[in-house]
Amino acid sequence: MNATKQLRIAVPSGANGGLSAPLDPHFGRCTCFTVVEVAADAEHKVILLENLAHHDCQGPVDLLNSHGVKVVIVGGIGMRPRAAFIQAGIALYRSDGGSVGELVDDYLQGRLQPLDDTGVCGGGQQHFH
Repeated sequence: MNATKQLRIAVPSGANGGLSAPLDPHFGRCTCFTVVEVAADAEHKVILLENLAHHDCQGPVDLLNSHGVKVVIVGGIGMRPRAAFIQAGIALYRSDGGSVGELVDDYLQGRLQPLDDTGVCGGGQQHFH
């Protein structure tokens, strides 16, 4: 990452969000999304986005896309929101859990894998294996 480039990473969060909040395994039903803006030449900036009520899978994708998010870390996700993220050009990565701060660090250190079909669920169940 060059000195002026910024990257916004979002994590569906439990509790009240923030760097110490846990990953919420239910992407579409999380309390909020913690967005971490990472810049090589500054401290990380944290933005909390309330997960607004939505009637389809596109709502959270549109919310994150409108805030410039380029990476989302999830425990699992449904097929339709996964497809919407791909169409929006937002990369998905999978984790089995941890705090937002830990997960962002894992991503930056290259310890997370891109989400593939094995991380896609039918909805309604826990996403951790």
